[in-house]
Amino acid sequence: MDDYVLPRSVKGLFSSVESMLDGMRDSEEGLSLPPHLTVAQLEQALTKARSSSESLKVEAVRGPALEAACKRASAATKPFFPAAKLVFGRHFGKRWNRKWTDNGWITPRGRLPVAPAQRERMLASLWTHFRDHPEHQDPGRGVTNEVIVRLYHPLREARLALEAYETQLSKVRRERNRAMKHLRKMMREVVAHLDTILDNVEESWEPFGLVPPSLQLPPGGIWPLNLVPLPTEDGSGKLQVTWGQAPRALYYEVFLQTGGGPKEFQFVDSIAATELVLENLPVNTRIRVWVVPVNLAGQGLGMEKEVALGG
Repeated sequence: MDDYVLPRSVKGLFSSVESMLDGMRDSEEGLSLPPHLTVAQLEQALTKARSSSESLKVEAVRGPALEAACKRASAATKPFFPAAKLVFGRHFGKRWNRKWTDNGWITPRGRLPVAPAQRERMLASLWTHFRDHPEHQDPGRGVTNEVIVRLYHPLREARLALEAYETQLSKVRRERNRAMKHLRKMMREVVAHLDTILDNVEESWEPFGLVPPSLQLPPGGIWPLNLVPLPTEDGSGKLQVTWGQAPRALYYEVFLQTGGGPKEFQFVDSIAATELVLENLPVNTRIRVWVVPVNLAGQGLGMEKEVALGG
């Protein structure tokens, strides 16, 4: 049996699992399901996937505020470093040299720190230098240990909070991905089992919210799709569209998008053949065609192609 095309979206998958569970509850005894594919097992997998998905949504909401706080704290430190560089230049030479590094200027070649973590480390290093050499502080330029402390602590707290959040977000995302992968695996196994006991007709699969696997369209698009401009005598555009046969397709829907028209594709025709001639098209523009295979299970993945249509 080919792989069953499961819904790509989380919402669609959850809805499909719910429909499958309804059918399984109504006829669980006659399905002879393996021990790891019972209604209870699938319900548990769905609950875990839902819970982990909600946790990820909740966690992701906190991110922008923490990122903004870290950016603000980092930006507040920005004016300090050019002033500190002038102070170092006064005492150790205007050009960067080894004395700068030895006394706490830790960025290579005297560059100004950019990343928040780099700025935090630089502030800590300069604090040590000015503690040991208070005569180097310059209150007029705002280069003092008091200023460093005022800048350092908000930056460190914001950066650590953001790092902790990113670690937690990564953990929650991994848990969600594992739960979703497990749910999809179970659903495929249930479909494979149903395929061994149900007739290959829609009526048998409908109670489970499914269609027979043989009616599903494969996940890949159709290929090739060819667009060939044809000559005309009235000055309008004409285009021959041909495409390859999509497995299990009953017919095809053809959509059109023109360079001077609306951005959305416009429906043109439904056709069982694999060739269509489009007429009365605008000239001196680009034409994009989208062909979508369709059967009783719905639309498959179509193919798009663009061509320049001259006058």
